[in-house]
Amino acid sequence: MFSFREFKQSYQKFWLGYISFKERTNRKDYWLAMLGHGVLTLCLLVLAGLFNLLSNDVLPDIWSVFSYFFIGLWGLYSLVATLPFCAIAVRRLRDAGLPWELIFILIAPFGGFLSMLILNALPSSKSQVGIPEFSQPVYRIHKIQETGHESFFQAIKNYFLGYVSFRGRSSRISFWMIQLVFVALFAVLGLLFVGTQLFENIFFGHAFLATWLLLFINFLIALGLFLPTLALFARRFRDAGLSNFGIVLFFFSAASLFLLRNIIHTVDVASFGIRDFSLLNYLLFLVNFVFVACLIFVAVQDKDQLAQKEKTLLFRRKG
Repeated sequence: MFSFREFKQSYQKFWLGYISFKERTNRKDYWLAMLGHGVLTLCLLVLAGLFNLLSNDVLPDIWSVFSYFFIGLWGLYSLVATLPFCAIAVRRLRDAGLPWELIFILIAPFGGFLSMLILNALPSSKSQVGIPEFSQPVYRIHKIQETGHESFFQAIKNYFLGYVSFRGRSSRISFWMIQLVFVALFAVLGLLFVGTQLFENIFFGHAFLATWLLLFINFLIALGLFLPTLALFARRFRDAGLSNFGIVLFFFSAASLFLLRNIIHTVDVASFGIRDFSLLNYLLFLVNFVFVACLIFVAVQDKDQLAQKEKTLLFRRKG
């Protein structure tokens, strides 16, 4: 059996070890983490199923929006958990005395995931006792700890050095210098894209090769900047005084609002305008406005300005 504390610690270690591939994870920690995923997945899919039962079979309605929303949350959760799952699977294979290369079983078209679960159910090997067991991440990359005296080039350097460093701190001045770089970069790319499109429309009557190439390049740049930008926001929020839970809540809210906006638009189109989503769209606009205001408010705070004397659910302890 296990206690709730053990369950919580195992689930936390799953996320903390998202880039830790060198240590090992015992069988109990692995399966408690999988239990956490199973419970969360079951809850999301049950909610999606219940709202689906309430929805109209012919034309999608507001209940369909919530059904698709919970399916989208499950898909997003599964996507985010992919890297930590690969990390814990490699550590579990090592703990069982198996070669880490067996992780590639996951790409098998049939039975790959089930085979990995079976391998990870094997007991710990005595020959692997000398390998340290994972308890907390040992960073082999720079852990960013900014103080607020960074130069412009140091801020850019720290941004790329901390591309997967979610546990350090980024100062207010460094954060906003990076935002200035983003504005300049995408302004230049936007002008280049519009100019190219106008040029091709004049000579070819429609968008041609250069327009689509620039669009693809913009997509690759945005994709490449996505993870380090998430890490930057996490470090900035922590520096301002948010707790880890508060940071996760911010990210969860952003993802939920993004999903809802796109799902409502899709369902509105699929219902041919018969369903009225004006009230829902209005409420979503208000929530988006409040969310952006809160995000800016936190981002402009100085070091430890939101921190409390004692740790709370949303705010960490000062110091």
